[in-house]
Amino acid sequence: MQNAVLRRVDGSEAAGTGDGGRVIIDGAQVSIGASGGTEAGDIRFFAGWRSDPFFCDVEGAKNNLQFTAMISW
Repeated sequence: MQNAVLRRVDGSEAAGTGDGGRVIIDGAQVSIGASGGTEAGDIRFFAGWRSDPFFCDVEGAKNNLQFTAMISW
């Protein structure tokens, strides 16, 4: 099982790639199923697999990102 750490990074430190910032959740379970998640106060955090359909306007992407509102499957 994997665990994740959620941090809040502010200011110039947010532009970096280090492990800085205030720890919000430490040891959140990474889910490989449909359930899971961790709460800390009013923050809910989920890490793991989720159904995430992807939609793309292919013609708009090929047209210098001038989207046509036509969805291609």
